[in-house]
Amino acid sequence: MAVVLKNGVKFPFLGFGCYKLQSGASAAAVLDEAFRVGYRHIDTAQAYKNEGDVGAAWARSSLDREVVFITTKLAMRNMGYDSTLKSFEESLQRLGTSHVDLFLLHWPGRYGLPSESEENVTARSESWRALETLYRQEKCRAIGVSNFTE
Repeated sequence: MAVVLKNGVKFPFLGFGCYKLQSGASAAAVLDEAFRVGYRHIDTAQAYKNEGDVGAAWARSSLDREVVFITTKLAMRNMGYDSTLKSFEESLQRLGTSHVDLFLLHWPGRYGLPSESEENVTARSESWRALETLYRQEKCRAIGVSNFTE
């Protein structure tokens, strides 16, 4: 089951979240099992520090890239236009793929600052501009936000 996003991308209802999944042997076993039992949507993030584990598990699974929906998210520390582009390329390398299905701004701003501070408004705007660039370059099939409440 999936919902169709405005751009036609099918977003699976059910996904395997990698928050708190610590990198290493236990992550490998958990992710291998997730693929084995049928998960095809994997939700990770730069801040989780397990994108490499996700990429390695996907490679071990022998599943075609087209059947695995990968979501990752921009870490707050990487906000800004150039930083977003650079960190996204690093995510692709860790994930072992040429694109992600969904790339999200993980949080509305940098830690410790009000989300509407001038620094965060600028960082968020520049990061979003970078997401639009990546989308136009077809490096991500969809873009969006996470943990935004307003």
